[in-house]
Amino acid sequence: MKKEIGLVKSSKNGSRTSIEGSNLIVSALDKQVGGNHYTAFKIQPIEFIVKNKLSFIQGCIIKYICRFENKNGIEDLEKIKHYCDLQIQMLKNKK
Repeated sequence: MKKEIGLVKSSKNGSRTSIEGSNLIVSALDKQVGGNHYTAFKIQPIEFIVKNKLSFIQGCIIKYICRFENKNGIEDLEKIKHYCDLQIQMLKNKK
């Protein structure tokens, strides 16, 4: 498996490639397993989560709010509520 290294370029359609010598490597962000509910965004949830150093729970909330209209609807919204409840419980237990 090749790792993406070097200069990353975005094409007109938003796909990302990396230049490694003369070989172009397609970014893992251009490939989605199990649908296309993230690839339509200008910045994918994982990019936002990592760049902002969000916690696991915060990342899950971002992921589900971004995809609910194009994937699981109310089920994803219920998952958001669940993660919010988990975060509240964790904060209350810290006191």
